Amino acid sequence: MQMWKMYKHDLTEGIGRRSVYLVLPVMISLFSCIGMHYKLVQFQRINEKLGNGTWMDYWMYFIQGGKQYKFSIFNFFEMPVRWICFYVLFLVCLNNYPMNDLKKMGTQIIIRSGSRLRWWISKFLWLVTYAVVYTGICMLVVALYTLANGASLNLHLTMSVAMVFTKKSFLLCSLLRLLCIAVVQPVLLLVLLGTIQMALSMKISEISAFIILFAGMVISTYKRNLVLFGNWGMPYRMFPAAKQGLDPKLCLVLLCGFIVILFVAGYLLCNKRDILEERRDI
Repeated sequence: MQMWKMYKHDLTEGIGRRSVYLVLPVMISLFSCIGMHYKLVQFQRINEKLGNGTWMDYWMYFIQGGKQYKFSIFNFFEMPVRWICFYVLFLVCLNNYPMNDLKKMGTQIIIRSGSRLRWWISKFLWLVTYAVVYTGICMLVVALYTLANGASLNLHLTMSVAMVFTKKSFLLCSLLRLLCIAVVQPVLLLVLLGTIQMALSMKISEISAFIILFAGMVISTYKRNLVLFGNWGMPYRMFPAAKQGLDPKLCLVLLCGFIVILFVAGYLLCNKRDILEERRDI
């Protein structure tokens, strides 16, 4: 019962009363759709056989990421801005709510419940819920935009559109794998980033935690490497989209494994933290 009350409190305080932040996923997904539609219209003037695409075409354009950088004086690196914004704006939406709560009602809740573990689990459940809501809003905006412009809500890619805006090799993916790399893994990466932010904030400042995560995501855009966690949620670098791409199954295992590890590490840091000091700092 206490667990449910804590979770309900987090939904109210961490999402309901901070709903203004949910404008961010609306804006970034809408800008992505507008950008793709504008380019699509230009290409349709050249090739009239080019269709209006599907929901998956628009979504993959938004979430796919980009190829790794190969150093050359003649090679220009195009940073996947939409991909970075999708994840970084999620961290902005979180706005370090767990630490803010700890400095206010959180301390009282922990003292009354007598359990930091329940408080930490509640914050993690809030994080997972926020990741699903955040992604759901983006997907809904893309769906409404595609309908408004005569596109289909089909979950499959269109060959003619994919050849222009994403990668033809995405067509080799089964529907299950496509949904895995384009929906499931991005959501898990959001949860992973949020868990890292929560854990780091127990030891260092909130701004420092944000800068570390932002730097990690930017570095991930340059190199396809399993060590760089940003690659675990980038469809463009998954096999078979990329010939030597990362294995989606391995990335799923890494995402889930590190979420569990960081959840435990964050709890241990939370357990050692002097919560009474939070009240004295207010």
